[in-house]
Amino acid sequence: MVDSVIPLWYIYAISHLRLTKFFAFGRSCSLSCNKETEKTIHPRSYDKKNSANAEVRCNKCHHWLHNKTVADVVEALVGAFIVDSGFKAATAFLNWLGIEVDFTLSQIDNICSASKAFLPLADQMDVNALENLLGYKFAHKGLLIQAFVHPSFNNHLGGCYQRLEFLGDAVLDYLITSYLYSVYPNLKPGQLTDLRSVSVNNTSFADVAGRWSFHKFIICDSSVLRETMTKYVNNIGSSATGKGQIEEKTCPKALGDLVESCMGAVFLDTGFDLNHVWKIMLSLLDPIISFSKLQMNPLRELHENVPIL
Repeated sequence: MVDSVIPLWYIYAISHLRLTKFFAFGRSCSLSCNKETEKTIHPRSYDKKNSANAEVRCNKCHHWLHNKTVADVVEALVGAFIVDSGFKAATAFLNWLGIEVDFTLSQIDNICSASKAFLPLADQMDVNALENLLGYKFAHKGLLIQAFVHPSFNNHLGGCYQRLEFLGDAVLDYLITSYLYSVYPNLKPGQLTDLRSVSVNNTSFADVAGRWSFHKFIICDSSVLRETMTKYVNNIGSSATGKGQIEEKTCPKALGDLVESCMGAVFLDTGFDLNHVWKIMLSLLDPIISFSKLQMNPLRELHENVPIL
């Protein structure tokens, strides 16, 4: 159990890693520094421009530890827990740190039950066709319907897809980041960031939504939006078949939003089952998660390859 592992890890760290050696800036070193020495050794009015201050150490080898360093270490530890022991272990670690990220099954059930308010809109879209397209049957059909209700649709008081979009964005970001980390073990952090940025963005998701004809299922009150989506999807098809060349594509944001909201709905309907979500997501996103898509920002490439004169 993770709960029993954490105290052992903590005891091991304290006894073997000599954590008392490090000093957090802005706090006194009670083990070796008193109020008098703290004023000269670890001044709170630290001048970052004066590099000499950063080198001052007390007789117990305390040294400066900046806030960003602490934050980076926490993020690295969360990543270590995810890689070694999985999502639940990382969640337990965050709770142990005092960052409350727990949720209960009853909370998920309440959200799923509330989605019943969208069932009256079932005649606005072909739910069965969309489920067949995704290869997944929803236990709570209302979630799937909600995922395709655009904010322009004012005839329903239950809301729109924006909350599911917010959730789906986080789910996609996490799963794609985990995938890239595993598939490309030799890439540097900067390269992983670049590859993720070209995979997790609204334009890429809009291409996916167009390829899977998600625009046909959207519930909205804007004829302009429908026409814009249809034109964009047709342009994607023409470009892919070589029948036409698009000089500049104007991507409708709502088209990419549908992918995020749809994945958010699947995430809730499966009870936060990331493995199930990944199976569905991979079939949708496989073409865009490719190293061949990696293109560095031109300005950044210029800075990295041309020496400053």
